[in-house]
Amino acid sequence: MREKDTERLLRLAADAGIQGRIAVAPLAAAASSRRYYRLTATTGDNTPASTYIGAIGESEAENRAFVMIARSFENNGVAAPRVVAAEPDCGAYIVTDLGDTTLMDLIDEAKRSGDWEGSKALAALVKCVEALPRLQYRGAAGTDPAYFYPRPAMDRRAVMWDLNHFKYCFLKAAGAEMDEEGLENDFETLASMIESGTDDRFKAFIHRDCQSRNVMIDREGNPAWIDFQGGRIGPVAYDVVSLVWHVRAGIPDAIRHRLLEVYVEALSDETGMVVGVDRFMEQLRPVLVLRLLQVLGAYGLRGITEGKAAFITPMASVARELGKLKGWMLQSGMPALASVVGSLGELRPVAQSGESRDELIVTVMSFSYKRGLPRDYSGNGGGFVFDCRYPNNPGRYAEYRSLTGRDEAVIDFLERDGEMPRLARQAVEMVIPAVERYAARGFTHLQVAFGCTGGRHRSVYGAEFMAGELRKRGVKVLLIHREQGITELA
Repeated sequence: MREKDTERLLRLAADAGIQGRIAVAPLAAAASSRRYYRLTATTGDNTPASTYIGAIGESEAENRAFVMIARSFENNGVAAPRVVAAEPDCGAYIVTDLGDTTLMDLIDEAKRSGDWEGSKALAALVKCVEALPRLQYRGAAGTDPAYFYPRPAMDRRAVMWDLNHFKYCFLKAAGAEMDEEGLENDFETLASMIESGTDDRFKAFIHRDCQSRNVMIDREGNPAWIDFQGGRIGPVAYDVVSLVWHVRAGIPDAIRHRLLEVYVEALSDETGMVVGVDRFMEQLRPVLVLRLLQVLGAYGLRGITEGKAAFITPMASVARELGKLKGWMLQSGMPALASVVGSLGELRPVAQSGESRDELIVTVMSFSYKRGLPRDYSGNGGGFVFDCRYPNNPGRYAEYRSLTGRDEAVIDFLERDGEMPRLARQAVEMVIPAVERYAARGFTHLQVAFGCTGGRHRSVYGAEFMAGELRKRGVKVLLIHREQGITELA
């Protein structure tokens, strides 16, 4: 915990007139750069302790957006934290404490039990979609859009930011092949559909990150919204997508459709418009694609670039949801985007994540020790690493330097020498019992890596040998030759 943060929050609490002895404890870090703390105030006269949440962020504009929107929500009857105190520049602020139960917590309970019907999660979700139109059409009334961060509206520029975030932080980071010119053209098409193709009646204030971790639930099951500092004017369908298609929540399709019906009815009541589900779906599909691409961009930054395994795990589910929309993309004139979406499952981080698979996939890799050990994208860690540097190195001989362990000449060299085939057979003998046990226990991922000096000859031979032996036994293998940029799933 940063001492300066504590000092700032205690000064702010005193200015706000919060009485008693105040303890400040850090809360778990989230994806944002803001730092959160729980302030517990006790008076010593048997009065129950009062608790508050303190926040400190580096972006004054972002903090100010939160404070301004929160005050509008309070004035307009939208459930959200009430601002108790804020520094003049909003660098730090204190809000009321809404507890520790999020909508995601209730959803996790429903997923563990396997029973959505009659669950607290479903009841809370229904209340959320019923309350959402009020937030959108009345919640920010009185707030100057100039305060919205980082832009006042989800316009073409904002959409292109998200799409290029997906391209650079996910596609390029994952080593995807793409028609970049065609992809940029399709991005422009999608941006136009969202900016110009959205009916003005379906544009209002949007939360912008209205997913289940950003909804607090009280003891009566009522929702309240948090983390709305990115709110702006935009297509209201975006919030519906963020909530109902939140990939980590894994809401079943049948329940999604039911929630969509509830939202459309609440939207009609709030606005007086006659809105059908089919009409609303026309508005929803483009922003569903955008939101899923935006999520993959965020996961790419946190997972692939920053190495946070928790953001790798759900990539397969996002890819699967996007795959359902491939046909719509083709019909809407976005062939390059449809092609990229169709190949997401073959990308290394997605294929290695292991999420939502009911079979074991063994990742077999070759690598160069000079470039470091291979990353485990599954989030499970562990696995086998075999050092292939002691067998005779074909790379020492000019005739083999431009070849790899997949070429017959190199294979013949290594098999005549005998050391590398012996190592490969011993590796198979070690790995097979683990594979059998992993499959029996329902595990979905195991990684086996072979390393040598250059990652070109001996390690490639070892990985190919292992992959072949596993495939003979009916095991699904993701074969990666890291230094050659080769990825094969079979």
